[in-house]
Amino acid sequence: MKEGIYMKNEAFFLSLLIFSLVIAVLPSSQLLAQRVIDLSQVEPHLKILGDDNGDNAGFSLAEGHIDGDNFFDLIIGADKAAPSGRTDAGEVYVFFGKEGPPATWDLSTTPPDMVIYGQSAGDQCGYAVACGNINSDMYDDIIIGAPMANSGKGKVYVIFGSATPPSTYDLNTTKAHITIIGKGAGDHLGHALASKVDFNGDGPHDIIIGAPYGDPIPPPSASNLVRTDAGTVYVIFGSISPPATIDLATTDADITILGENINDNCGLSVGSGQIKQMRGDILIGAPYADPGGRADAGRVYVIYGTASSGSIIDLQSDSDTTISGAAAGDNLGWAVEIGDANGDSYGELLMGAPCADPSARSDAGTAYVVFGSSISLPSSIDFSTTAADVEIYGAIAGDKLGYAISGADVNLDGFGDGIFGAPFASPGGRTSAGEVYVIFGRDTLPATIDLASDSANLTVLGGVADYQMGSSVLGMDFDGNDLGDVFIGAPLASPSGRSGAGEVYGIRGWIDIAFGHGPGGSSWVKDAIIPTNEITSFKAFGAANTNGEVSIAKGDVDGDRSPEIVVGMRGSNSTVKVFDEDGTLLWNFRAFGAGNPSGKVNVGLADVNLDGTMEIVCGHGPQGSSMVRVFNFNDTTPLWSFKAFGATNTKGEVRVEGGHTDPLSAVGQIVVGQGHGGNSWIKVFDYTNPSAVASIKAFGATNASGGVDVSVGDVDLDDVDEIIVGQGGAGAGELAAGSWVKVFKENGTQEWSFKAFGAKNADGHVTVSCFMFAVFVGQGPSATSGSFAKVFIYPDTAAIETYKIFGAANTQGGIDVAIDRKKAAPLP
Repeated sequence: MKEGIYMKNEAFFLSLLIFSLVIAVLPSSQLLAQRVIDLSQVEPHLKILGDDNGDNAGFSLAEGHIDGDNFFDLIIGADKAAPSGRTDAGEVYVFFGKEGPPATWDLSTTPPDMVIYGQSAGDQCGYAVACGNINSDMYDDIIIGAPMANSGKGKVYVIFGSATPPSTYDLNTTKAHITIIGKGAGDHLGHALASKVDFNGDGPHDIIIGAPYGDPIPPPSASNLVRTDAGTVYVIFGSISPPATIDLATTDADITILGENINDNCGLSVGSGQIKQMRGDILIGAPYADPGGRADAGRVYVIYGTASSGSIIDLQSDSDTTISGAAAGDNLGWAVEIGDANGDSYGELLMGAPCADPSARSDAGTAYVVFGSSISLPSSIDFSTTAADVEIYGAIAGDKLGYAISGADVNLDGFGDGIFGAPFASPGGRTSAGEVYVIFGRDTLPATIDLASDSANLTVLGGVADYQMGSSVLGMDFDGNDLGDVFIGAPLASPSGRSGAGEVYGIRGWIDIAFGHGPGGSSWVKDAIIPTNEITSFKAFGAANTNGEVSIAKGDVDGDRSPEIVVGMRGSNSTVKVFDEDGTLLWNFRAFGAGNPSGKVNVGLADVNLDGTMEIVCGHGPQGSSMVRVFNFNDTTPLWSFKAFGATNTKGEVRVEGGHTDPLSAVGQIVVGQGHGGNSWIKVFDYTNPSAVASIKAFGATNASGGVDVSVGDVDLDDVDEIIVGQGGAGAGELAAGSWVKVFKENGTQEWSFKAFGAKNADGHVTVSCFMFAVFVGQGPSATSGSFAKVFIYPDTAAIETYKIFGAANTQGGIDVAIDRKKAAPLP
């Protein structure tokens, strides 16, 4: 186990403290279930307001570790600001990440942590911003584009990070640590920037700079001469001692990439990342390229990192992969990004074509995803004949989805999530208010997502007409809780009447967790989004479930990329219900018939065939015959049935969960725990194999009743699921258990154990659920319990948080806990 997991994630779990104070008291009218945030109705979690009229704050966004602490810092470009009266000189703002940032930061009254002033009028400093560790020290450096400087030659500035960066930096009086000057008038060097990759493998990060109006002159071997406005991209290698000035008119860049054809505007966007998981790779957008005669269809080029690259790369012949837009006018390559959306450790290509016309919706826009892999992509991909791996279609004509693209792990599931801006969308009739969509990554992604009919995992609706929210987007963890936050630029916003001053909105990342009533309640379910305290409550069963107890599980069972809540009745007739997160009933079925006379059913989820969608696993309640059945959503015919235990489980109850506990198996596993009347055995079954592949006795004489609860999760972050076992309660005349939790490998090796509750949980019954390295433990029913839950971080034995879920309506205090199950482990 890696030390420091708790410290690294302390902020996230401490945010549960606030959550714990409100979870039982928020009225349903204040609660959100579906993640649609309408900024005309609610405030974002963080709002930054531009300073002066016309500043354009939020035109560009970036992030990095500038001051070397444990928080990412936010960089905002305001390219039209006028410092000291220098019209359109531009400004750049830096906000240092921190726990508990203010809800509103008004730059007209409160300066940022650091402000950088553009050198001269008209420079548009901050048109593009980026960050990277260029000089290979402990700090990321701020990279700023000023594409209109020097008669449109353009400049790029690098200001080194440090433990104590200055609060102001005026480029009119203080030289940047590195200044890069464009080659020719009108080239617009610095129109686009990227970094945070080591292209040549020597250690420091390199700088990728777009000059989309450059006029490259190819070497003598090429077929033509000057390519007007073909565009040029420059790569400047980082070094421990970089030069203070690089004038591209007199000094060659380390790599110069020449646009393919006249008027392509190659370099209007650039991106960087690891597509092949080797060196840093470069993605270049040329949105006005004309592939196959399709005017302005656009192209995107992939250049793989290499230690031996030549100083000139001519895109007419030297691109590693050339991707061509599908139709004239699509403008493929307007925005580009690299991120791992499917969890295979290879970067995906994310590309925007904001003027594409999906389903004849003019300029609705399309975003494309092409999967990275260990092998090189094809040398040519033409979207007019070959579909991308994933295509995301804008909802309404004129939205221009794909105008801006970024990524982050918003929900902390190990997958990069796509963030897509559509700044010309008009939600609620608010013309060009803008919209932003977040699409969660996962191991299996759909081939198409049509936002006209398919819901994004998060949709943010602009609040005011003509603000063009979504002109820039960024994913980053600003508050240090390991959840990726979504930042959105609205550069034309007018805070407090300051026309066009601009605004930036922050939406906090989240995870989902659900709680179900134990005995003595009334079958209530609470679904919570942490840490933003958005809670939905609904009653799963009515009079048919007289004692109120429910079993719950949570995950995507219907393939819509959003989690559902699966609830099993522990009452009269083994009914299972599937709800959307807002409490809408999607499906119900009876898992067992006459063979389960008590009607109690336990539910879990398992991706048994590793197709990316969870199946519903149902286990017999007491008085059954320890039968387990696996169901697909909306299909009452079981995929598979098997008997988990025989005579050793006289009461027949079985607890169920699924995962991937065997890294060499090509199928998922189902983990079952003996219910009351057995003797605490755990068994592991491979899908369709009725013979257990592993058996573990979790507890000895201290758990005479044998009842155990089970969960599955990768608590030690070794990419193999562990089995989490909670001690069952003692029935009448049985020895009290003690509320112990143990964690095992599939081979029976015990990894961790702790006692969750003391005297407040006299009979010891606990329920367990796992989220990465955190185990959530729910108190079992007893006369002295009170529906408490605790959070434990591997390998610590003391809870970091305790909170109460239900009040007086849950007299016996028992609860069940479920966390969104998303990921099946990759195949070997």
